Amino acid sequence: MPANLSPEYKAAEAEFRGARSPEDRLQSLREMLRTLPKHKGTEHLQADIRTRIKEITEELAGPKKGGARTAWLIHKELADSLRFARLWRRDFEGRQIGREHPVEDGDVIELHVQ
Repeated sequence: MPANLSPEYKAAEAEFRGARSPEDRLQSLREMLRTLPKHKGTEHLQADIRTRIKEITEELAGPKKGGARTAWLIHKELADSLRFARLWRRDFEGRQIGREHPVEDGDVIELHVQ
C-alpha cells in the first residue's frame, strides 16, 4: 500500500542515512516517526522505526546489570570483548561468573577479555 510520504519525512530519512553517531540517528528516527503519516498503509513502517529507536536507545544505555555492565562503565569496547569475570565477595572466592551475573557494592571483580 502506498505511504504518501511528506517532504519533511524524506528530509528526516536523508538525515538518518547520513548520520554517523547513535545520538544523531536516534534524533533523525524520532523526527521520521513524528512526520510519518499515521494510517493503515504506514503501520509496518511505524513499527520498523519504533524498533530501530528501541535498539539505539538500548545501545546508548549499555548493559543493564552484571559484569558486562561493570566492564561497560569502565570502557564501552571492554564490555564487547568480555569473556568472563571472577568475583570475590563473602560467598564467592574467585568464582567465575558470566556476563549477566549481578554485581553488588563491595565486590572485587577481575575482568577477562579476548
